[in-house]
Amino acid sequence: MKRGQEILQKGATITKIDNTTYNINSLTSNSIYEINNLENRLVCSCPDFQYREVELCKHIACLQIW
Repeated sequence: MKRGQEILQKGATITKIDNTTYNINSLTSNSIYEINNLENRLVCSCPDFQYREVELCKHIACLQIW
């Protein structure tokens, strides 16, 4: 959660696309990550979530704080 708070404070932009989809910009690249609520489970398109299979990436934490 701490990293989610940090990127929110540094100016991450969260955009609500619809009731289950959000976009959040990366602060270190030109990437935009998509967060989806799939059957009450948040899934992020960032490399940490996709390849390292972390349960809670900083982007999901940021969205939860937001």
